[in-house]
Amino acid sequence: MNQRRMLMVGTVGIGALLSTAAGFIFGGVWGNVQAYHLRFLDERNLIVPELSKQARLRNIRIEENSNGTAYLAGTVESSADLDSLRLIVIKCFGELRSNEILGLVEMQSTPAN
Repeated sequence: MNQRRMLMVGTVGIGALLSTAAGFIFGGVWGNVQAYHLRFLDERNLIVPELSKQARLRNIRIEENSNGTAYLAGTVESSADLDSLRLIVIKCFGELRSNEILGLVEMQSTPAN
């Protein structure tokens, strides 16, 4: 009977230890995911008011990178619009990140006649 009780206590102890470790790992991963998403929301909230002031930038979408940063995608009609968008990005995020954020923004191609 004593051996059986020791086996039961050991099994419960190992189960509790494994459950705690799994919970700790899951909590850490989930916390990181939430932190990355909150970073994106902060960055999105910085640029949305600036983009909404420019009707000609209506084709620009704000997307979320897997690392939690925001980037822009879509098309603009002219190089002047692209320059205007670049100035907005520099104002919101600084020049260092501007190329990364604007990486998927293209000028609209005009159809050939």
